[in-house]
Amino acid sequence: MQVKQSLFPNIPERISGLEDIAENLWWSWHPAARMLFKRLDRRAWKESLHNPDKMLREVPKEILESAASDPEYLREYDIVISRFRNDLELKGCRYLESITDPSIQPIAYFSAEYGLHHSMPLYAGGLGFLAGDIMKECSDVSVPLVAIGFMYPEGYFHQRIREDGWQEHTDQILDRDAASISRVLNANGEQVVVHYHLPLPQGRKTKGETEVIPIDTFGRAEGTRNPDLLTASRLCRC
Repeated sequence: MQVKQSLFPNIPERISGLEDIAENLWWSWHPAARMLFKRLDRRAWKESLHNPDKMLREVPKEILESAASDPEYLREYDIVISRFRNDLELKGCRYLESITDPSIQPIAYFSAEYGLHHSMPLYAGGLGFLAGDIMKECSDVSVPLVAIGFMYPEGYFHQRIREDGWQEHTDQILDRDAASISRVLNANGEQVVVHYHLPLPQGRKTKGETEVIPIDTFGRAEGTRNPDLLTASRLCRC
């Protein structure tokens, strides 16, 4: 059985589209897409915290090969991958058809939080969910939009009160190498850096016209954390 050589080398060619779906946040608001990963291995899906990128890196090759020869699974896979690819091919927003000025640039959207999915700890509350929903809706109707926010490399910290009355917290670190995000590179294949000397390594198009770019708050180009953005390194979920 032919296997696709990529980020997920164990994926058989017949279901290689799983990689494309896992690396695009489109899956986060399409239940049928999430079910493709859940049906592979319910325990692995749960243990990955519903993160398809992490799951595909860890699931045994035998499970993927079994799915690639399961007629029922392939039927659902073909339906989802067809819709996914059709959505990616959609160009232009019907609500903007009256705007013909070629100099018009994409919309710039700024938010400190983006509630896209619980496996992506880039939000802490309702405003984050609102921003995330706006991104998803813009993606669905092909609004040309670029969203800028923070990556929060230390993820969440959870607060609790100990028996002695003191507060303590535990960290929930975001593993960016096992998430539906990718580094933003320039034409030379080099990591893009903003003027503040802050690396901008993460970005993912939610579909075709809409892109979310969370800025990394670690100074990875210099190998040190940016001292002026320490307060933006994590989020609190109480």
